[in-house]
Amino acid sequence: MDINKIENIQRRFTKTIFAQLSYSERLVKVHLPTLEMRRVMADLTTCYKLLNGFTDIDSDNFFVASNNSRTRDNSRKLKKSYTEYPWC
Repeated sequence: MDINKIENIQRRFTKTIFAQLSYSERLVKVHLPTLEMRRVMADLTTCYKLLNGFTDIDSDNFFVASNNSRTRDNSRKLKKSYTEYPWC
């Protein structure tokens, strides 16, 4: 699915309501984030749920916990995982 096509649909729809405003002004007017921002927020929400056990999916399949004890009062520090796949 092409992300730009979906974003263009939102652009055109908001333009029918507020044709004189820029896209960012239209989004503020209708209280909507960009679709890119919505995807980022959904990704962060999913990560939070995985790390805190709010899903039935084991977070060890996705994240590697760091054994570094310096976490600034956060016990959930993650370690960057390097993969053999060049596209990841």
